[in-house]
Amino acid sequence: MRMVLEVENELYQLLQIAAQLNQLSLEDECLRRLDGGQRRSRYLQALVA
Repeated sequence: MRMVLEVENELYQLLQIAAQLNQLSLEDECLRRLDGGQRRSRYLQALVA
């Protein structure tokens, strides 16, 4: 299954930076936040709800 989300440029850049810092792919960073990692993102959860 593939999901495509449209996000604001600023959020996209922040997610990319976080992914690099955590040595993850962008997809894995998003999944980590959705799963409730250290920096849980209610915004991302709302996007996919």
